[in-house]
Amino acid sequence: MSGLRLLQFSYSPFAAKVRTVLKLKGLACEVVAVPSLPRAALVRLTGGISVPVLDDGGTIVTDSPRIVRHLEGKGGPSVYGDPLAVTFEQWADEFFQEVAFKLACPGLEALMAREQGDEAKALFRLIKERRYGSGAIEQWKRDEAQWRAQTLTLLEPVVETL
Repeated sequence: MSGLRLLQFSYSPFAAKVRTVLKLKGLACEVVAVPSLPRAALVRLTGGISVPVLDDGGTIVTDSPRIVRHLEGKGGPSVYGDPLAVTFEQWADEFFQEVAFKLACPGLEALMAREQGDEAKALFRLIKERRYGSGAIEQWKRDEAQWRAQTLTLLEPVVETL
């Protein structure tokens, strides 16, 4: 097998980061949408159920920071050439993503149900509630105004900079 393949969920911010790095580096890559269910092929490939996953000619790389480091050696401009870029990546992964995800999660659950059915929705809920506690998605929906305000506050310095 040759070439790059990115296995992803379309809504994953981590997959979006990898797609952005691929584009910045001018690297061609087949993007493969992974269904929520079944995930047996993903488990066989990686031993886990998480995305994004980069398949680089049979070399499997998981986790977006590891994938970005792997892509660094593939040519094109360096992603890490600017210390501000590294800082921004860490901020996005550690702070912004968590808040924005809580804002988006109720809508993602509904999208999952529409596109992939109730079993996929149930798996999505199970994964989120195992991490955040029972009823988390309903709580985030009730607190939408708070999450929206916090997301906009976190984005203010980015907007000013741009």
